Amino acid sequence: MPSKPSNLSRSILPIAAIACGLAIFVGLLIWSNGSDRRKDAWLITLDLAHIKALADRADADSLVHIVAAEKFAFVGKGDLALEQANKALNLLPEGDNGETAIRVKLAWTVIAAEFGDDSAASKSAEALRKIVPQDPRLLLAEGEIKSREREDDQGFLLLVKAANALLQSADAWRRAGRAAITSQQFPEAEEAYTRAVKLAPNDAGLRASYADSLGKVGKFEEAYQQSLIAAKLDPLTPRFTALPAFGRAMGARTTQDYEAAVEVVQQTMKAQPNNHKLEAILAGLHYRFNHVAIARDIQISYLKKARLDYSGWLDLENMCQRLGDKAGEADARAHFQALVDIDDATHSLAIQTRLHPDDPKLFVQLSTVLHKAGKLSLAFEALQTAARLAPQDKKIAEMVATVQRIRGTASGETVLDSTERGLAPK
Repeated sequence: MPSKPSNLSRSILPIAAIACGLAIFVGLLIWSNGSDRRKDAWLITLDLAHIKALADRADADSLVHIVAAEKFAFVGKGDLALEQANKALNLLPEGDNGETAIRVKLAWTVIAAEFGDDSAASKSAEALRKIVPQDPRLLLAEGEIKSREREDDQGFLLLVKAANALLQSADAWRRAGRAAITSQQFPEAEEAYTRAVKLAPNDAGLRASYADSLGKVGKFEEAYQQSLIAAKLDPLTPRFTALPAFGRAMGARTTQDYEAAVEVVQQTMKAQPNNHKLEAILAGLHYRFNHVAIARDIQISYLKKARLDYSGWLDLENMCQRLGDKAGEADARAHFQALVDIDDATHSLAIQTRLHPDDPKLFVQLSTVLHKAGKLSLAFEALQTAARLAPQDKKIAEMVATVQRIRGTASGETVLDSTERGLAPK
């Protein structure tokens, strides 16, 4: 029989309820009557679920939407970040360059540079440079733009400069760490993520990135400990709960380590049968300990579900080469080269759309290659841009309508398949 609550607990519960109610009341006062700066400070303290609830309200203003966008960006949800950032920008009065408007425009530029249209982000950064040339948040945008333009070293330096200026921004150090990984500056990545984690210790994504940076400098046990923390912080997300298995695989050095790591990875695969990345981890583990034939078979199985994994095809090529499998080696190389060609075409067309921003055909072509690269949201965004540039073009309008009809219901692999022929460049 359950015990009755004590007198102490009976007295504490109403106090807790009153305190919670007061916090909500104060928040609503700030919401309705406070200055934008105080409202901004309050919104930043909310977790993702609460800020999303506020952003879903009909009376949500640009400040609410931009804080929601930043929080989505922080956890890597680019589509949602862009959606909220665009809502924030669209709510600003035309020509508004007040404090809140500048804050929204700067954040929009950073998010657009990271996840969306780097051409539009470049234009926005250029305009903001005339208004707030010394604002460190502008450095964040410029660093992201340089990274998207494959000037990784310069992008990293700008992001570090921004992070040093912003000091208490975990997001700035997160961006610097990611740029350092991309430019293969692994010690610098470790330092950046160390700083980010100190500022946001309860973020599973940061812990995961920190673990990755530690592994890249050979600190495997520390990386494993960080992966355990990430899994504990977010036990419902397979990406994080698979990290300890990855950490064990990366840290295996002896035959005993190898056998223990294989067992851990296989157990995790049974618990997470839809987490296909675990197959790649297991293949890599077998390969490192010279069980190449087993590794190749597992890698082939993995790539059937992850056909856009550049490094996966390169790894398979190396496995086939070691086994003397000439046909398998050539096939893996062809898949890898096809992905490289798509990436090169995407980069080339992105430059062309910046040089010719009023050409709808270029945006249709960009949409095609983005689709082939698996970047479906960006492909649809490019297609929408083409439709805006050519509102009388019935073919483009039909493609947009088709994608809108099936978007969100089809699998990520087939969302644009029904319009593939129409998207193909002429």
